[in-house]
Amino acid sequence: MSTSTKKAHWITPSYFQKYPFTMTWFDRALRDDKSHIDDGDRFISLWICFNSIMRAEFGENIPDHQLIENAKQFDAFKLSFNSVFTTEKFKENFEKLKTFEIMDMRDPHNDLKIKLISNDSWEDLVEILYHIRCNLFHGRKNIRDFGDDYTIVKVAYGVLLPLVEEYLSSYLKT
Repeated sequence: MSTSTKKAHWITPSYFQKYPFTMTWFDRALRDDKSHIDDGDRFISLWICFNSIMRAEFGENIPDHQLIENAKQFDAFKLSFNSVFTTEKFKENFEKLKTFEIMDMRDPHNDLKIKLISNDSWEDLVEILYHIRCNLFHGRKNIRDFGDDYTIVKVAYGVLLPLVEEYLSSYLKT
């Protein structure tokens, strides 16, 4: 077990045995030393962990956009969101994320298609996180640019991490 997993007291070796793919990506996302390249690296690692959770819950042969629609309705994710929503650090990152305009990559030729979080809901948040993931994967986030793109990815990581950790600690059974 790496030093990063010591931060999450609920992670035992049996988690890695039962959920090796998910927990390996979660462990990578927790790296806070210089073994990660940048916050984009940690966000992508965390997203891969989250994606593997969605695939485990909803099926392997579902397109990404359908996974997100299923995630919006999934009670365990909603309960995880509600649980972390009141924590100070999550709320701070969530409020900061709400100030950014996020490009909708489904139509990359239309720079006017902007996504915003319009209310304090799990449904809005997961949609925005998915667009940030798409932008980073498909080249609309320049992580080396220390402007808004870097900050968006860093804040998105700060929002997604407690959600994934809450879900893993509450709903995965060893």
